[in-house]
Amino acid sequence: LRAHRSELIDPKITEYRGRIANTAGDRILIEYPSAVEAMRSVLDIQRGMAKRNADLPKRRRIDFRIGINVGDVIEQGDDLLGDGVNVAARLEGLAAPGGVCLSGTAYDQVVGKIDQPFDFIGEQTLKGLKEPVRTYSLAIQSSEPGSSTQKQLPDFPAVSAASDKARLTGAIGPAVAVLPFRNLAKEPDQEFFAEGLSEDILLALSASRSFPVLASSATAAFKDRSLDAQTIGKNLGAGYVLDGSVRRSGSQLRVAVELINADSGLQLWSERYDRPVDDVFAVQDDITTTVVAAVEPEIDVQEMRRVLVTQSSTVGNAYDQCQRGFWHLSKNTLEDYRTSFHQFESSLAADPEYARAYTGMTQGKYTAGYRNWEDRLAAMEEAVQLGRAALDLDNRDPRALRYFGGAQMFLGRHDEALAALNRAIAVHPSYATAYSALAFALDFVGDFENAVTAEETTARLRPGDRSLHVCMMSKAIAKYQMDDYETAERVCNESLRLNEQFWMSNLILAATLGQQEKANEAKLIVERLQHLLPSLTEEGLSQRLPFRERDHINRIIEGLRKANVQLN
Repeated sequence: LRAHRSELIDPKITEYRGRIANTAGDRILIEYPSAVEAMRSVLDIQRGMAKRNADLPKRRRIDFRIGINVGDVIEQGDDLLGDGVNVAARLEGLAAPGGVCLSGTAYDQVVGKIDQPFDFIGEQTLKGLKEPVRTYSLAIQSSEPGSSTQKQLPDFPAVSAASDKARLTGAIGPAVAVLPFRNLAKEPDQEFFAEGLSEDILLALSASRSFPVLASSATAAFKDRSLDAQTIGKNLGAGYVLDGSVRRSGSQLRVAVELINADSGLQLWSERYDRPVDDVFAVQDDITTTVVAAVEPEIDVQEMRRVLVTQSSTVGNAYDQCQRGFWHLSKNTLEDYRTSFHQFESSLAADPEYARAYTGMTQGKYTAGYRNWEDRLAAMEEAVQLGRAALDLDNRDPRALRYFGGAQMFLGRHDEALAALNRAIAVHPSYATAYSALAFALDFVGDFENAVTAEETTARLRPGDRSLHVCMMSKAIAKYQMDDYETAERVCNESLRLNEQFWMSNLILAATLGQQEKANEAKLIVERLQHLLPSLTEEGLSQRLPFRERDHINRIIEGLRKANVQLN
C-alpha cells in the first residue's frame, strides 16, 4: 500500500491539484478544485493500478473503489466533514473493485468533458442520507488500445448506456427486507463484519431485478431488535425477510442465515457457513455471493407459487402475469413454452414498458432455439431482438443480458456474446447461470482455462441444481480441447449420471473415448447418441457447438469418427 501511494497515487493527486484531507487505514479522503480534475486524477490512478496489478498473483493485488461527489463540506483543521463527504464515502462502497461511482452532481460537471462511458445505475438510497442520490458508474478504459480495467463493467455497444429507466414502477412483487445481521459474539470488531455482510447481501440482492429490496435505512431501526423476524417484516410491509447472525470462535467464523415468509412465518431456507478468518473481506465476498445465489431462486419459486395459487390465470397486473410466464417456462416443455408467451404478452398488455416481460420472452425464444422447438437460428435472432427491447428499458437486467448474450453466442457473434455475459456477471456477481453461459462462450472462442474457472464458479454457486449436467459440459469441452481426455471423460460420466439423455454429454464422451482409442467402450454411448441425434451432420454440429476456429470443431469430429459415429 505504501508503494502504491508513493509511486502512483500521491503523485497523481498532486498533479491534478488535489489535497489529502484525511486517511484511515487504506482509505483516503481527497479534495480537488474541480470535478473534472478529480475525474482525470482517479482515471490515471485506476489505470495505473490495473497495470501494477497485471503481473501480480491474485492474493497480492489491491483494487481500489472510488466515490466522487460535488457538494458543500465543513472544514475542521485539515479535515473535511458534512454530507458532501458522506455521499462520496457511500458511493465508494457501491463502486466495483477497480471502479468509480459518481453522484449526479459530479456527473453533471464531467459529462462531455471526459471521454469515458458512464452507466446510470439509478437513484440509490444511501445509509445516513434522507434523499436518494442519482448515481453513475464508470467503465474505465485503459489508455492502451484494446485494454481495460479487469473487473470493470465491459463496454456494451448493443444497448444505450444512457438509459435512465433502470427500474420501472407499477409492476413489482412483495419486497425483501434484509435485517442487520446480529453479532452474537458481542465483540466490537465483529460488529463491523456483521454490518458489512448484511449490507453487501442487500446490495447484491438488489441487482437481481426479480423483486424489490428495502433499503438499509428502512431496516436499520431493527438492529437492536426484540421483535421476531415475521413481525418486523409485517411492520416494514415486506413479503420476505432475510435474517442472519455472526459468531466467531478463535480463527473460525460461523454465519447463519435464514429466509422467512413474513405472511406465514415459515422458514423457507436456511444455511450455515463456517469459514476460517484469514481474510475477512474475501470471506465476506464469498458468503455474500453464495447466499444470494441460493436465496434469489428460492424467492422466485415462492413468488411463482403464490401467484398461481392466489390469482386466476386471466387476471392480474404485469408482475403477476410475468411470474406465471416464468413458471410455465421453467417446466421446459413445448406446450408450457407456448403458454408462457401468452402470459408475457398479457403482462405487456398491462404495462407496455415492463422490462421483465421482454426478458421472459427473450429467455423463451432462446430456449425454443436451444431445444429445437423452433428453427434454431430464427429463434435465436428473435431472442436478440427481444433482448434489445428488454435492455432498452433496463440495461442492467442480468437475466436479459444472459439470454441476449447466449443467443448472440449461438449466432456466432462471439464478441457481442462475451460483452453481454461479462456485463451480466459484473452487475450481478451471484447470478450463477451467467457463469455457465460465459463458460460455453469462452470455450467457443478458445479460452479454455478461463472456461474451466467459470464452470467451477457456477458449480460452487449452484450445489444440487438439477441442470448442472448441462453446465459441467463446458468444462468437459475445455478439457477435451486441452487434450486432457481423462478429465473430460470423468466430467461427461458425471453429467450422464444426472441425465443420460443429454445429447452433449453423450457426444463429447463419444469423441473423448474415440481419441483414447476406446471404440469398444464407446458402443453404447454411440448408439444412444445416434438415437438422440439421428440426422447429425458436420454442419449441424457446427451450429450446436459454434466455435470461432474451425480447428476446434474439427477435433471433435475427429474423435467422433474414431468412435465410429456416423455423420451424415
